[in-house]
Amino acid sequence: MDHAASMSPTAPLFYPDLPSGPVREARNNIQVTPDQNFRLQEVARLKKHIEDDRDYRAHVYKKYQRVVGTADFISTALITISMGLNTAGCGLLTTVVDTPIIIGLECVALGCGALSLASSFISRKLSVKAKKHDEIRVLADCKLNSIAGLVSAALVDGQISDEEFLTVIDEANKYAQMKAEVVARTAATLTAETKLSLIQKGRNEARASIMEKLSKSP
Repeated sequence: MDHAASMSPTAPLFYPDLPSGPVREARNNIQVTPDQNFRLQEVARLKKHIEDDRDYRAHVYKKYQRVVGTADFISTALITISMGLNTAGCGLLTTVVDTPIIIGLECVALGCGALSLASSFISRKLSVKAKKHDEIRVLADCKLNSIAGLVSAALVDGQISDEEFLTVIDEANKYAQMKAEVVARTAATLTAETKLSLIQKGRNEARASIMEKLSKSP
């Protein structure tokens, strides 16, 4: 479950000490009504929600990138071993070495190749997820830039107009909608990747079965 979806609507506010009734702002002598008080709390809450989501996405993106790097290294090592064993097997075909030994090398090479494909699949899958989190982070930054000036001015002045309040709400709604689109697009991509992986897995298993039968034949 995404971090953003699990956040409570009563997240800590940037302006937690706003009074519940009409008060007088000492600095600019502006009356803060209960309605203004609610609006100030709401825009601060929305800004905090987007900031938290941005920071979370940045953190998860870095973690995914580290894992992707490790998976790529393992995949490269396994495919190198597989190619080496295949080359050795082909070389032994010209010698008097028993066929079962050659087939055994080919089976090991096939196993390394299959593991390399699995590692590559994991790497691609995590790369897609990492891209999703990075896209949402960038989106959050854009929306924060859009509302930062309005929210900061409102919290300083203790006042926010109808138009300004609706602008912040609209930007927050756009952020939620665009984030949902990114998540849906990523899910569709991962589904396609999984189908391709299952097809490749079936081919590898069929080839391994044939090699095993050949190794057991007289």
